[in-house]
Amino acid sequence: MWLMCVPMLLLVGALIATGRLGAGGLLYALGCLLMMGLMMAWMNHGTNHENKP
Repeated sequence: MWLMCVPMLLLVGALIATGRLGAGGLLYALGCLLMMGLMMAWMNHGTNHENKP
């Protein structure tokens, strides 16, 4: 699931390297990564009743 973040990370990295990204854009990108991480962590902690012995 982390592969979904790679395009955004590449884009943000390119914008930082060229100096075209301001502080607001960087905060937006970091917030997006944080929310994606929280959603993935929440989805991985579900209960799976199918594998009970």
